[in-house]
Amino acid sequence: MVRLRELAKAFNTELVEAKIEKTEVPPALELAISDYVTMHHSEPRQQEELKSVYYKIRDSSVKLTVFTQCLVLLAPAITSTKYAKEWFDLIILPSLYPSARIDSTLLKATRTFASTMMLQEYSDDPSSRTSVSEEYSRLLLDMLKDELQDPENSLDSLQVICKNILETLLPYANQRSLQFYTIVDSYFADESFRPAIIFMLNAIVSKHPPHLYHIHRSPLLEHILDFCLTDENSTQVIGGAAGVAMILPHIANVVAPMLPKLLAILARLICWDLLLPEEESEQHEDASIDGLESLNKSQTIPSNSWMKLFTVLYGMFPHNVLSFCTSPDGYFTKHTYTGPLNIGDISADVRLRSRVAIERHLLHPLFTQLTEGSELEPRRWEQYSDSEAIAAECFSLDTANSTTEISLQPVAPLNMRKPQTSLDRPDESLNEEDLRLKIVQLQEALLQYQRHSFILHNDLNFELYLKQLHRVQINQLKQKHHEDVLDHASFESIVTTAKVFKTRLARIEEEASRMRNQNSVYRSERYRYEQQLLSKNRELKAQKDKLESENDATKVELQSNRELIDQMKKTLIDQHEKLASMETDLTYAASLAKELEVVKLKNKELSMLLSIRQTPVRENLNEQIAALESEKLLLKAQVAEMEKDLTERKAREEHLYEHVLKTEQSLQNERTARISAIQKSADEVVRALQKRLDEAETSKVLLSKQKDVLEQKLHGLNVNEIELKSHEQRAQPIMIPQTNDKSSSNTSARTSSQGRLFRQYGTNAN
Repeated sequence: MVRLRELAKAFNTELVEAKIEKTEVPPALELAISDYVTMHHSEPRQQEELKSVYYKIRDSSVKLTVFTQCLVLLAPAITSTKYAKEWFDLIILPSLYPSARIDSTLLKATRTFASTMMLQEYSDDPSSRTSVSEEYSRLLLDMLKDELQDPENSLDSLQVICKNILETLLPYANQRSLQFYTIVDSYFADESFRPAIIFMLNAIVSKHPPHLYHIHRSPLLEHILDFCLTDENSTQVIGGAAGVAMILPHIANVVAPMLPKLLAILARLICWDLLLPEEESEQHEDASIDGLESLNKSQTIPSNSWMKLFTVLYGMFPHNVLSFCTSPDGYFTKHTYTGPLNIGDISADVRLRSRVAIERHLLHPLFTQLTEGSELEPRRWEQYSDSEAIAAECFSLDTANSTTEISLQPVAPLNMRKPQTSLDRPDESLNEEDLRLKIVQLQEALLQYQRHSFILHNDLNFELYLKQLHRVQINQLKQKHHEDVLDHASFESIVTTAKVFKTRLARIEEEASRMRNQNSVYRSERYRYEQQLLSKNRELKAQKDKLESENDATKVELQSNRELIDQMKKTLIDQHEKLASMETDLTYAASLAKELEVVKLKNKELSMLLSIRQTPVRENLNEQIAALESEKLLLKAQVAEMEKDLTERKAREEHLYEHVLKTEQSLQNERTARISAIQKSADEVVRALQKRLDEAETSKVLLSKQKDVLEQKLHGLNVNEIELKSHEQRAQPIMIPQTNDKSSSNTSARTSSQGRLFRQYGTNAN
């Protein structure tokens, strides 16, 4: 951390005792200052150390320049209202006098220090920043006021002082506009200082400051308007009206409420000689050299002085101004104006005298689009880019466009530095009365020169205002001309490109015609292929229907055969059951036969016994034997028949079973053959169709690619033709021959027809 003692040592080492040739702060001193500023604030001992350094190096211009730059770096540490007067007297005040011959580097450093102390951009405390800024600005204005009141100052020295103060205040006026105009308003009430305030304000406004619109938030503008309505000093009123005319374009969106008061000021300026009494010849004995404090009241005002205000008001509110010039009293009655001006006494004169101004101006370009009410709406000004555009439109309506129409009575030449030179050696023949009369005449001439000088300065400020406005317009025109040159070069390149594209278009059209012919051939082949495919498809559909019908018939026949087989199977099962029952019967018959044999054996044995014993029994047995033999024969016959029947049934079943097997085998073979034949023919047809479809798809892809390429080329040509037409419309000085328009129209027609053709072909291909 750098202390005050170390800072003072750095100043002595790097600045007071060192030999400095460049007007730059030494790096070591700059580092010490930056370290000191971060930790310290203003204190009395610090101020004394800095003043002692100043007194040691004030005789060296280079060291004083470096010291001033160091004060700029030390600004946060020396910011205080109680030290403002000291640093103002030491640093700023010497650079304001014309006798102080300082170089440009020191003057620039001094101006930088003054703007730094007034702007206070490093301060975080708004109240402290405002108080210090106001203190420095009031010191400058008080110094100007004191110098104007000093009768020993010459006109040249006052002009230099006023110019230096104005240049010093200009950064503060640009960046702290509201505070500056509020401070200026506090000095505006002083009648002796009012001419200087008006002159300074007009000089600042003539430079088009960026934040001039803040003036409507301060009471200064309202006081200037009231001053122009009530004051009887014509010269100051002329200056105030000129300043108002330059301010109005910057506050266009808030002018509507004060328009009746502005028109009242215009009426007062137009009829100035009618509103003042005829006896206004009071002379002021104490007159300053520059004529800013004791100007005579005049009964005439040059027409140019109120023509500026008329031009601005007419350019901003044409309907209202013309309505006022047509009927001033009616306009004020309609808008309920209650100002100090009695318009009824001068209504006819305003209407008559304003006719000259109306004839001097052009018809407003927006006269037919606006009305008396719509031109007062604030959003109307949103279409303008800035205030310079509004002012440029206003002054472009003035056909004369002159600002130096000053008609003053010629006066005798007068030495402005020594107005009493002609009286240094008075003629001895003149008595005291003649001498006093001569002095009065000289003072009248001096007042006339002073008034003339003030009006000329006022007109000069207005000329600077217009010059700045014209510079802006010239820059805009240069930019527009540069854009036009670029557009022209772009147009020429586009024309050249269009010619190249036209040759390419001719080649593309030839290729397109060839492609159209090829496309027609492709289309005919495609149509033929499609017809062949359709006919083949019909044949395949017919074959498919026939095969389906045959398949259905085969299915029906197969179903009937299956039903027949099922019935035969049922019959076979029944026959098997009957055969089984017959076999059971045969088994039973065989058992009976065996029993019969047994019975026969027993019968033989019995017969032998019976024959032995009884004959009747033998006969009975014989009868039984005969009956059994007959039954045996009958049973044998039945068994034989049953065996025969069973053999036949077996043979029939075997035949039927073989027939069913053969039928199923034949049906299966026939169905397999038909299905294989159908599948083979269907595969052949599908392969043929797939081959043709592949060929058609290949041709379609080729055609679509060619179509895309042609559409891209045609789209690029259409875009180039559209750009060409737009550049033709923008570049009006360059004329294009009639043939090119026809060719471009034919080209666009061909392009549209080609687009339709390709879209139609794309739809067919899809």
